[in-house]
Amino acid sequence: MKKLILIIIVALLPISIFASPFGLKMGMTYSEVTAACSGNRPERLENDDRYIILPEKKHPTFKYYLAWINDEHGLYRIRGISDEISTDKYGKEAQNAFYSFEHRVEAIYGKPELTDELIDRSNLYQGDDEWSYSLREGARELSAVWAENIKGAKMKDDVSYVSLYVSPAKQYGYSFCLIIDYEFSNADDVENKEDEVL
Repeated sequence: MKKLILIIIVALLPISIFASPFGLKMGMTYSEVTAACSGNRPERLENDDRYIILPEKKHPTFKYYLAWINDEHGLYRIRGISDEISTDKYGKEAQNAFYSFEHRVEAIYGKPELTDELIDRSNLYQGDDEWSYSLREGARELSAVWAENIKGAKMKDDVSYVSLYVSPAKQYGYSFCLIIDYEFSNADDVENKEDEVL
């Protein structure tokens, strides 16, 4: 009986890691996020809700982490940023990194709305050998979005929105980052509170 329980726990472990992104949950206070970061205090950026964190439950794909923590509503957004992905003008390394990780997120949140195309058709750089250049210049997009209003998406654990995308790491060259954003359902409360002063 004990072996059966252990097998069930081990089988569910990968699911539980994704169930609350990086071991963080909606509404966590600054102190609770600190505890979830092995006691390392989040470092505030600017004078807003953004903090640099290093969660205890890190994912090997991502090197840098940001958390949005509101005084009243707690944690409402998390971002993971990969290390630089060096590629060539065809961008295959960046595309492979994206699709490899997209399938893993899809296993948790269902089918995304996928964008893998030129979004600026007037851009002169449209060939396969100009993939990296057109993405760096904002004429191309490679992204996946999961949300309640997207057919096939299965949102859970207070996560209302997930976005995975490739972004330029620099203003020049062919280095990109893979970025994942998780937004919790309390993000609307934060936004509504901010809008009250407008």
